[in-house]
Amino acid sequence: MPQIAPLPALEGPSADLLRAALMVSAPSGRNIEAFYDWIKNSFDQGQSRAMGLVEGDDLRGLAIYQFADEHNSYVRIMVLHMVPDAAETEGATFVHALFDQLTALPALEVIECGARHESPGVREALIQRGAVYFERCRMVRALNHLPEAALPDGYVLAQWGDEHQTQAGQIGMVAMEGSVDEVAVPEAQRSMIGEVLGQLRANEYPGIDAWIPEASFVLLNSAGRVIGYVATVTVGGMGWIADIAIHPDHQRRGLARLLMIRAMQVCQQQGMETMGLAVTTRNPARHLYEQLGFLADDCGSSAIWWRDGRQLAWR
Repeated sequence: MPQIAPLPALEGPSADLLRAALMVSAPSGRNIEAFYDWIKNSFDQGQSRAMGLVEGDDLRGLAIYQFADEHNSYVRIMVLHMVPDAAETEGATFVHALFDQLTALPALEVIECGARHESPGVREALIQRGAVYFERCRMVRALNHLPEAALPDGYVLAQWGDEHQTQAGQIGMVAMEGSVDEVAVPEAQRSMIGEVLGQLRANEYPGIDAWIPEASFVLLNSAGRVIGYVATVTVGGMGWIADIAIHPDHQRRGLARLLMIRAMQVCQQQGMETMGLAVTTRNPARHLYEQLGFLADDCGSSAIWWRDGRQLAWR
């Protein structure tokens, strides 16, 4: 009977299964070997953990996950893959055993499981455990023929400095309340926005190349308070809108459009040819991105489980 067990190393069969998983599940355009090295290094440095579904001497399934916050409240399952001849019952067994282990942790609040490719039995088992699937798309735009945008009266546009960091985090929390992303993108939960923005500015956020200070702006009101921001980084050589937020009291005034255009203009001036971002399909902000010429070129789903069940409202 197959059993779940921790893996002490990613080598031999587990390394082979990891490579096989990445061949079918890595995002479009991602260098497979570089992605493999990143996951392997994360495991070797103790930043992620690996579990296997083992039957005798055979490794039938591989799961690699990491705690995405210092409180161990958020688990990101980066790999959940079965051998090609696995039965649906094996995939279900692996999911249920993994969930039993993770949900027994008292601090755990949310599990995110990437689902670009799914092994037999995995999707059904995740749904049985109460997970809900959300689609997110990468959208890209060539940095040519950029539109213009005028700054409305009563606002000041400034480059993002240390003095703006705390207020920006507060704006992110307010803007996120009630949005689909607060459920579908666990790292965007209000309690983590300030931490994520700090990691972006410090070049410590996984998967980004570098923060672009010249293209990261805050909007100030007449009292000098931050009411919006755009966080811009590079990813794979392209400009990338990592986050954008406007206080609800100042929305529908063209301010998000202004911030995005200014960020794109700077990236264009710095010689970049493409701008990208990620958006949850159900997020109304997608309409703004489409109006600005962004097109979806790669989409994938994630299964999201929250202990308090907030995801079920979006089923």
